[in-house]
Amino acid sequence: MRRRFSLNVLIPTSGFCQAAEQLPAISGHQRRLTAKAWVLATVIGTVAAMLVVCFACAAWPIADKYTRKVAETKAGPIEYTLLGHGPVVLRLTGSMDDCESSAGNEALFAAGFSILTPSRPGYGKTPLSGGKTAPEAAEAMAALMDRLGIPKANVIAESSGGPTAIYLAARHPERVLKLVLEEAVSKNMKDVDPKGFEIRKKFYDSQYGYMRYMLRMLARVAPRSLARVTMSIFGTHDPDEAVKRMSKADIDKLCSFYLRWQASWGQAASNDMEQATEDAALNSIKAPTLIVHSRGDAAIPFAVAEYSHRNIAGSELWEAPTWSHMVSGPEAAVVDAKVVEFLKKQEVAQGSSGAIWRLTLLKTW
Repeated sequence: MRRRFSLNVLIPTSGFCQAAEQLPAISGHQRRLTAKAWVLATVIGTVAAMLVVCFACAAWPIADKYTRKVAETKAGPIEYTLLGHGPVVLRLTGSMDDCESSAGNEALFAAGFSILTPSRPGYGKTPLSGGKTAPEAAEAMAALMDRLGIPKANVIAESSGGPTAIYLAARHPERVLKLVLEEAVSKNMKDVDPKGFEIRKKFYDSQYGYMRYMLRMLARVAPRSLARVTMSIFGTHDPDEAVKRMSKADIDKLCSFYLRWQASWGQAASNDMEQATEDAALNSIKAPTLIVHSRGDAAIPFAVAEYSHRNIAGSELWEAPTWSHMVSGPEAAVVDAKVVEFLKKQEVAQGSSGAIWRLTLLKTW
């Protein structure tokens, strides 16, 4: 049994008192200095402890929602998730995201689609060397489809995933049933918004290392504040009003987005910013195309969507009612419904002729 000791066991009381009597008297000024020192030490200790806790929260990994897999392809290893049953939708996510992205998945699942989401080159376990340019990344996506036995798919591209999707549709028209460009890049952002381009490039090239921890910390301890910061950067509306329109689920998804950020992703995002498409690539797209874009998008101006629309023959440009680059708030369901309607039209029109390919190969590679 553990024995409990007290001070009078270790030091005789009489001896302790005699020693104390021999100490010089402490003046009032010295006592005040001592008290201030203790207060300062307590404050510093408390702040240090809080910082340790905050950094621990920021560094703590978030659990995966889906099962990640890695396919060995002729373009190298490509990480991906493959979910559901039915016609395949290839989702190409934007910058700072990977195969764990779940935006819009619920509506696609409910509509009977399966979803193939790769980690684009530079994200997750997919090396940047597997597709440093948009055309190379498009070839990597075709190689992934080959490896998984998927001849054709509908393609949804978000944000910086746009150039990869555009080159995939342009170079492999037989593999893309329908194309959806959702708040997607097509034109070189350096030409569209030079100032914004420089700010974001600097962020990824030199500020990402420490800002990643700060944003992850906010995601843990002040999620609504993080949502406000995000809406102020990526939207054109009042950020306070924008946050009021977001549900708890919206904010949780936003925080999950930041908490998945990895140390190497800054390099991948910086590389994304250098990618764009040529007019010839857009002009050669044959797949029916829906362009979804909001005028409230402060990251990728509506003019980019108009440029894509002018250059993709027969494309439909639909103005999304969302308030920012992030598809969130009550309008997110409206966007999801529009995308599903567009894809389901293809299934009705081509299902009887066998042009819709259903996922039959469920083997885990």
